[in-house]
Amino acid sequence: MKGLIIKDFLLLKNQKRFFLILIIIGVFMIFTGVDVTFISAYITFLVANVALSTISYDDYENSAPYLFSLPVTRKGYVNEKYVFTILCAVGSWLASMLLTWIYLLVRNQQAEKGFWISGGTCLLIAIIFISICLPLWLKLGAEKARLAVLVIAVAGAMITVLISKVMDAKTVIPAVESILEFLEGNLLLTSLGCVVFVMLILAVSYAISLGIVRKKEY
Repeated sequence: MKGLIIKDFLLLKNQKRFFLILIIIGVFMIFTGVDVTFISAYITFLVANVALSTISYDDYENSAPYLFSLPVTRKGYVNEKYVFTILCAVGSWLASMLLTWIYLLVRNQQAEKGFWISGGTCLLIAIIFISICLPLWLKLGAEKARLAVLVIAVAGAMITVLISKVMDAKTVIPAVESILEFLEGNLLLTSLGCVVFVMLILAVSYAISLGIVRKKEY
């Protein structure tokens, strides 16, 4: 699996211009006052999408049969794709959170609890995004899955921002305030519940992807 991960990182290296543009856009959004939650979601989902696109390189010019002629099992291939995409998502999420946190420090603004909660929610939604998209990409191939992935990425970013806005509206909507007060009062339990829920989705996704790859003819 180590060799496959190195291969995919080398593939991403060819897209360094894209990452440079992504960083420039992220910095620009920060200094133009765009919601920091959206910035974190934007960067995380785009990088995760690029990581998913490495599957298309494996399908390019029927490269998969050659890949599986090497000491690479189908299960190992699926394992690597999940590890690689999650690594990319977590890495980009950490970078975006660090960038926005530094910006808040420079502006003498305190990173409130909501900032960290929204950031953590963004990461969990990104993992759900990966869990949904990986089976689609493996089943449909690059061309058919690309549009579906784009729609899911945009929806995921919007959901993240919506959650942040709902949290800000807790003083306006009494029902939301009550729910959030309960969740905030049991923050550790709520966080563990969310993590377990996301891990279950990831496990189901992995089982589906493994079944797709095992049945697929290359």
